[in-house]
Amino acid sequence: MKKSLILILGLFLIGFVFAGEPQKFEGFDSENENTWGNIGTNYLSAMTFTVGTTGPNENFTLTSLKLKLYKAGYVGEVRVSIRRADDSFGPIGRDLSIGKLNGENITSSSEWYEVPMTNYELKSSTKYAIVIYTISSDYLTLKWSQSNIDHYSNGDYFWQWVGESWQKVDQDDCLFEVWGIIGENLTSQLTLDERISVLELWSDLLENWKNEIENRFFWIDERFFGLEEMFFNEIDNLHSRITELENNSNSESKNYFKYLSTDQRKNIVCEYAKANNLTQYADLGWDCTITLRISSWAPPTKVCSCKIIPIN
Repeated sequence: MKKSLILILGLFLIGFVFAGEPQKFEGFDSENENTWGNIGTNYLSAMTFTVGTTGPNENFTLTSLKLKLYKAGYVGEVRVSIRRADDSFGPIGRDLSIGKLNGENITSSSEWYEVPMTNYELKSSTKYAIVIYTISSDYLTLKWSQSNIDHYSNGDYFWQWVGESWQKVDQDDCLFEVWGIIGENLTSQLTLDERISVLELWSDLLENWKNEIENRFFWIDERFFGLEEMFFNEIDNLHSRITELENNSNSESKNYFKYLSTDQRKNIVCEYAKANNLTQYADLGWDCTITLRISSWAPPTKVCSCKIIPIN
């Protein structure tokens, strides 16, 4: 039942693809491969490219990417996406196309790996970004082969810690190929299993987004509860201290008010009287009278007039 539902949805979501044999539309390769870009679960790498730089400058439908990768430790599932890109800021906006790769099949030597991508039409003379991260891996164990001797002329390498801004690295360019097809709209060439696989990939991605949002709300709720508890505990503590001061006026009680200036003690008496709607209140060496000032052009205001209580 589940697969039947996925298949029916797939017919609407995927629709048709362009006929014809896939061909390389864009890419960068180098015999002077001498550095790498790190990739992890919280550390993303991206390479921007512009359609028409090394291949035909025309619209085409993306079918797959080829990336030169290797690993230096455990790597689980690898996620790859295409996004729009900016010269200065790198990848921008949402994922336009997505794909995944089994990191367990990646070796420790630099090799080309093909990543099937969900179909999306890339436009001529337009800049895009290939974005890579891992769902599970050891710390920065996936590597994207680069060259800082030869260069791709119309794109750049970027890296990002999750939640922070993309950082541009001018001297390094990642090795990649962008494959696609051009032709008339014909019956879809995807098999039923391929359609199901694509939709399951989208389903996994949506599930990850949902879990991330739920975790963030849980974190916010925990933080709010902690702050709320701390706030009320502090209020209770202040109430206890005030009650202790009010109930212990003997000489053995610590007189904290002696550390206040004359004006500070006066302000305390005035604000206490105003808050409790008193017309007269004497404490802390001040005798204060509260009157209501009424004006035709302003709201009524409480005025506090005080005089020092003489010490006998």
